[in-house]
Amino acid sequence: MKTTSIKNFKSVCLTLIALFGLCFSQSAIADTYDFEIGRYQYKINDDGNTVTLVHYRLEPKENSPQNINVSETVNYNGNDYTVTALGDDAFNYFLNTKTITLPNTITSIGARAFASCEYLTSVNIPEGLTSIGIRAFSGCGSLTSCELPSAITEIPESLFSGAGLHSFTVKNTVTSIGENAFHGCSLRDGIEIPNSVITIADNAFENSSLRSVEIPASVTELGYAAFKDCYSLKSVFFHNALETFGVEAFYNCRALKSVTLPSTLTELPMGSFGNCVQLETIEIPNSVTSIGGSAFYNCNMLTTINFPDGLTDIGPRAFYQCYELEKVEFPEALKTIGENAFCQCGKFAGEMVFPNSVTTIGAAAFNLCSGITSVHFGKNVKEIGAQAFLQDNAITKVTCTRERPASIQDNTFTDAVYSNATLTVPKGTTSMYIVTTGWLKFDKIVESEEENPEPLKGDVNGDGKVNVSDISTLINIILGIE
Repeated sequence: MKTTSIKNFKSVCLTLIALFGLCFSQSAIADTYDFEIGRYQYKINDDGNTVTLVHYRLEPKENSPQNINVSETVNYNGNDYTVTALGDDAFNYFLNTKTITLPNTITSIGARAFASCEYLTSVNIPEGLTSIGIRAFSGCGSLTSCELPSAITEIPESLFSGAGLHSFTVKNTVTSIGENAFHGCSLRDGIEIPNSVITIADNAFENSSLRSVEIPASVTELGYAAFKDCYSLKSVFFHNALETFGVEAFYNCRALKSVTLPSTLTELPMGSFGNCVQLETIEIPNSVTSIGGSAFYNCNMLTTINFPDGLTDIGPRAFYQCYELEKVEFPEALKTIGENAFCQCGKFAGEMVFPNSVTTIGAAAFNLCSGITSVHFGKNVKEIGAQAFLQDNAITKVTCTRERPASIQDNTFTDAVYSNATLTVPKGTTSMYIVTTGWLKFDKIVESEEENPEPLKGDVNGDGKVNVSDISTLINIILGIE
C-alpha cells in the first residue's frame, strides 16, 4: 500500500472514530437531561429550584449556532427554574459558534464545556462563578482574551490549552496553575503571575509564545516541562523561593538569552536548559549542589560557566555540545563528572585540573575537547571512563597524584596521547602504573620530583582520616574490587 493511501486510510479511521465519539457523547447527554426547551436541554438540580444546562441539541449534519444566549431562568410545567450551571461538554465541538452569552446566575462551568469551539471569540464569565472544570476552553484557538473571577482559586488542568489568548492576568486569589493550563497558548503579550501562586504544575506553559516571565517569590514548586518548547521566551526572572524545579523546565527555549536563578535553588535537574541555543551566560547560585544530566545540553552560545563552591555532581551530558564554552574551574567539593558531561566542548584550551575531591570521571566526559593540552588528576580519583579524553590529541602532559592507579580503559586516551604525552606519577609508583590497564600504554612515564606527604598510618583510602571506611577499602582491595 502506498504511503498516501496509508495516510488517507488513517485519516478516514480517525474521522470515523471522532464521529462515533461525538454520536456516543450526544446519546449519553440525551439520557441525562430532564426536559428540553428550544433545543436547550436541562437537568433539575438536587435543590429542586435550579437547573444545569446540559447541552444544546443539534440535528444531524447541522452547524452549531453562531451566537448562543443562555437564559437566566426557564419555565417547565409551570415551574420557574434558575439556570446556575453548565454541564460537562455542554458546547463541546460547537465549531461554528462565535459568541456565547452567559447569565450572572451561573456559578459552575463543567469540564470541556467550550472545548474545541475553534471560532469562539467571546464568552463572558459571570462574577459569581466559583468553579470551572478541566479543559473548559481547550482548543478555542480564536479566543484571544478571557478573565476569571476572584472566586476561582485554582486554574484547572488544560483550562486554556491550545487557546488563542494573547495575554492573561492571574488574579491574586489563585494559588495554583494546573497541568497544561496554558499549553500551546499564544500569550504573546505576556502573563502576570501574582504572589499568591504557590504551584506551577507540569507542562503549564509548554509550547506557548511567551516572550518573558517573572516567577514570584511565593512559587515553591515548578513542574516538569513547565516552560518547555517556549520558542519565543527570551528572559526568565526568579524571585527567591524555589529549591528545585522540574525536569526539562526550560528545555528547548531556543530564544532564551538570560536567566536569573534564585539563591534558594539546590539542584538544576535533568534537561533544565537543554537545547537553549541562544543562552550566553547564566549565574548558578552558590546553593546549587547538583547539575543534572543534559542540563545545558547543546547550549552552543554559552561561553563561560562559574560553578558554585558546594557543587558535588555534574550529570551525564550536562554540557554536551557546548561548543563555545572555553574554560571551567571545578570546585573543591566536586565528586562526580558524568558520561559525556563536556563532550564536544571544542573551545576548551590549556590545562584541565581536577581537584582532590573528584572520584569519578565518566565515559567520554571530555571526548572531542581538542584544545586541552594537559590534565591533572587529584589524589582521590578512582575511575576514569572509556573514551574520557579520546580524540583530545593536543594533550602532552598527564599528571596523576594518586599512588594507587585509578581504573581506566585502553581507550580512555587516544593512541596519539599514549605515544607522545608524558605521564607523571607519584614517587615510587612507576612499578604499579606500568602494569595497570590503560596506564601501561603510555610510552613516557616519569615520577614527580615532589615528595608526597607522609601517609597517616591506617589511612588506606588516602582521605587523611583513619576510620571504618579504611576497613571497607582494605577488604575491597583483598577481594580485587578496587
